[in-house]
Amino acid sequence: MGFFSLFAATKRARIIAIEPQPTLFDRLFTNMALNGIEAYLVKAAVGERDETGTLIQTNMDYGGGTIGQGHGETVRIRPLLDILTDTKVNKVDVLKIDIEGYEDRALMPFFRDAPSTLFPSHIIMEYSESDRWQSDLMGKLAQAGYRQTARSRGNALLSRK
Repeated sequence: MGFFSLFAATKRARIIAIEPQPTLFDRLFTNMALNGIEAYLVKAAVGERDETGTLIQTNMDYGGGTIGQGHGETVRIRPLLDILTDTKVNKVDVLKIDIEGYEDRALMPFFRDAPSTLFPSHIIMEYSESDRWQSDLMGKLAQAGYRQTARSRGNALLSRK
């Protein structure tokens, strides 16, 4: 847990890691501690507004989940801008986001409300579940000055001009 955070630590990055799933949060916390990495860890999901929701695991290895109705864990949902404000962040070099098809619901409010000085220089974003997006996130990112610079099977790297 925390592969990208562990890598970022080798570059002396300030790390803010967000994870709503309790078991994965505990693993992330442990990995950061075992590796001597100072990170600000947030036990929440990222979404449109500050509220609670039910996190339902969609597979047994915790690699997928969804906020919805049914049996699951009650988790706090917070806007990305609120988290960055709480952590006193004034510059974001890289934002890595993988929230199972909810990227638009986390990023659209951020790009609507955040000052452009807070827009990340680069975004590593899961793209494999973009069919679940409810809005034109890629169009919004293009308007904000981003272009896709690389792509893997499941992720896109976007860089701001």
